[in-house]
Amino acid sequence: MVDRKTTTLLILLAAALIVVATGIAVGLGLERLTDARLAASRYEERIARVRGSLPSAADANATRAALRSQIDAASGRFYGAGEMNPYLFGTIVKQKLSALGIAVQRYQVVDVKGTSYVEYSATGSARSFVTFLRDVSKSPKLWTIPSMSLTFRKGSDTVEAVVRIGYAVVDKSP
Repeated sequence: MVDRKTTTLLILLAAALIVVATGIAVGLGLERLTDARLAASRYEERIARVRGSLPSAADANATRAALRSQIDAASGRFYGAGEMNPYLFGTIVKQKLSALGIAVQRYQVVDVKGTSYVEYSATGSARSFVTFLRDVSKSPKLWTIPSMSLTFRKGSDTVEAVVRIGYAVVDKSP
């Protein structure tokens, strides 16, 4: 059996180990607490900087309203989903070309990757084609010309052209 002295020494050793372990745990806990407080102060500084750089609610609302009006103005240049069809569009473009003195030999509706275009073979003066392109770019609705081929006749201002033209559609539902 273990004598009383050894038992007392073992109890004192166990108590010392408990005190040392508790001291180490408290020291590590205090170190983690200090690190957490430093991190929290850094994050509070970052939050203050971010809040300082953010616009006020009134500025954000004004910016949102300005962007909404720009979107509405830009979407006004697009045709609505059922507002136009390729055949009606082809007739409109043919009338515009004819009004400028450009003779249309043929036109057809072509589908390219799910988008309908009207392709024209036409002859007219170079000036008329320039006027047509100017009118297309200034059109209240957005028209696209993905391809155009021009051949100038030697010794005249007559141009033979193959033009593929389309219109832009947007779904205007909210």
